[in-house]
Amino acid sequence: MDISIDVTGQNAADGLRSLQALLAGEDELHGRTRLVQSAAPPGTLGPLTESLAVALGPGGVSAAVAACVVTWVRQRSSDVVVRVRGGHGRSVEVSAKRVRGLDSSQLHDLARRLAGELTELGAAGPAGEDPAGGGGPDAT
Repeated sequence: MDISIDVTGQNAADGLRSLQALLAGEDELHGRTRLVQSAAPPGTLGPLTESLAVALGPGGVSAAVAACVVTWVRQRSSDVVVRVRGGHGRSVEVSAKRVRGLDSSQLHDLARRLAGELTELGAAGPAGEDPAGGGGPDAT
């Protein structure tokens, strides 16, 4: 199942492209990411980048996505928020404000918890068919 990743904050579209480049550089994620764009609004030169779609699967894909998201968020100099959504509407957020002050042990724990959340997001079916039966804790 695909998950959708949104970035909010300054230069969100550039942030999505940067995050996609980081994800695409991971062996486990090669060929699993794509930018989702909308049609160009009148008066603009090109389409708008809205989100990043990632195809989850076996073999540590969720852990690789989680590690990349935590690493990417930690490297941001502005206050960005990454929201990851499953097809059923459930989501989890990671905020740069909350990640910056974490030590390596706390970052590892956050990546582990986020990987678990991503696995649940990817395992859930369409809206209303969430096998976990709830919204889950926020990963931030």
